[in-house]
Amino acid sequence: PELIDEELFSTPELRRENMVHYIDIVSGWAADKTVMEVVTLFNAHDIPYGEVRSPAEVINSDSTKDRQLVVDLNLNNGNTISVINTPFTFASGKSRPAGPPPRLGEHSKETLMELLTMTEADIQTLITNETIYKGIGTT
Repeated sequence: PELIDEELFSTPELRRENMVHYIDIVSGWAADKTVMEVVTLFNAHDIPYGEVRSPAEVINSDSTKDRQLVVDLNLNNGNTISVINTPFTFASGKSRPAGPPPRLGEHSKETLMELLTMTEADIQTLITNETIYKGIGTT
């Protein structure tokens, strides 16, 4: 409450100029509180805020599940892998990744040959010199 009359924060311009000072004050105030305690207080007093979540909290959130932002894809070996889905929904339906991410080196040989016009011998030299992963081009 004492910040309401604080000159440093009396106008939007001053609040912007003194944001570092404000963050220090709020961080000190919140240091001994849980996230839920702060959220409850901010909600009770209509204070706008943005909750910062860990990656695990985001992945396991109801919002992420409801929007189907994580999907399981089948791998060629019978296993599945969870990947981030596209966040867009199109009129024709929800978009999904076409398949799992490529394995290490899976498309390297084709990329080197097609985009860089390298020969098999050039690629083998890179493998021999350990410039590129030896398993490229293998499936």
